[in-house]
Amino acid sequence: MVKLVWRLLRCSKLSSLSSHAIPMKQRLALKNILERVERVWNDARAVRDIPRRTDIDPIQLGSALPHITLLDVVPGDPIDFRYRILGQQLIKGYGFDLTGHQHRAVADKSMMAWPFYDVYVACVTSKQSQPVEIRTRNRLQLPVHVKGTVWPLSEDGVAITGLLGAAMYFVPLEVV
Repeated sequence: MVKLVWRLLRCSKLSSLSSHAIPMKQRLALKNILERVERVWNDARAVRDIPRRTDIDPIQLGSALPHITLLDVVPGDPIDFRYRILGQQLIKGYGFDLTGHQHRAVADKSMMAWPFYDVYVACVTSKQSQPVEIRTRNRLQLPVHVKGTVWPLSEDGVAITGLLGAAMYFVPLEVV
């Protein structure tokens, strides 16, 4: 019992979620997912700098779909993001289905989901893909390590109107 409590206490330190703690098989799976989504995003661009949401073919995403999110950019001051689609593995990792919700309605700066907002804003302002690497706690209060990428989408080729994301949640083995 003492060993179990010690392991849980040790896992509660988010700094223990380093990249080397992610099993090789899961790191390879994430690499394959991100490469596939980037390939689909690049193919969808054709001659444009940034593809439209409708240019993304879900069939080409294939096995990456459970790890995909599509967000609408909600203009305003401050900007917000509506979760249009959230893959089942992301729902499971986060511990809650955000589909249909606006980000600011479910997270504020004091909440574990806030770092995602900063990545989304960076993607919109830079008009370039952004890496996601966040160590936090999910809605079930489990320590998680999220790794992925967010790519911009644009209906007119100028203003960013949506985001395409792909990620995996990793839970330390000691917690499982």
